[in-house]
Amino acid sequence: MKQGYYWPIFGDNNEIVFFFSSSRATRVVHELLGEFSGTLVTDGYAAYERYTNKMGAATRSQCWSHARRPFDKALKMEPKSAKEALQMIAALYRHED
Repeated sequence: MKQGYYWPIFGDNNEIVFFFSSSRATRVVHELLGEFSGTLVTDGYAAYERYTNKMGAATRSQCWSHARRPFDKALKMEPKSAKEALQMIAALYRHED
């Protein structure tokens, strides 16, 4: 057995592609997206940031579910501030619905 990665891509017409690669390298992002222009919604993986820094036509936007996770973890250490942040994110979710 070997480790591999699925790179899910959601398109403008609600199509989904699950590209498989044995690598998680930045080069895979470049191979998959080519000269993409538009907004790229991603998790926090640094390869996406490197891609958008190099490709001027793409803008990277952090996925809210990934951005929200550290606030969940912070509830034990900073309950008041973390709860406030989570409430703000929840308001964005409600607005999106």
